Amino acid sequence: MTKKTTLLVVVLVVAGGIAWAIHAAMRAQTAQEFEDARFQYNLKSGTKRLHDTLNRRLVELGKRKPLEETPDDERIDREASAAERAYVRACKRCASASECEYHRQNIELGRGSESYNPCD
Repeated sequence: MTKKTTLLVVVLVVAGGIAWAIHAAMRAQTAQEFEDARFQYNLKSGTKRLHDTLNRRLVELGKRKPLEETPDDERIDREASAAERAYVRACKRCASASECEYHRQNIELGRGSESYNPCD
């Protein structure tokens, strides 16, 4: 091999290593962003489920009027919706829409997986 060929091979190997390191760092960041979005969605979805159950029970006991919306109800709904959108957006970076929807429904039902991360 000539000096130019050797130099070219060295440059390509170094550039490939740098590109791989950048790609790995971006993938790790995407995986962490998904973890954060999943955690928030689990939290907000569970809070909304609990709040809705409490409100139904209060209506049954006559302590609250049916269909009466409070600022807390609106805030909890708004936060749960925002967390859901963030989760779906983060999930679709690494998985298909149908896979994301399946796991979103499980979280909504309170059966979300703590280990699921399509970005890993």
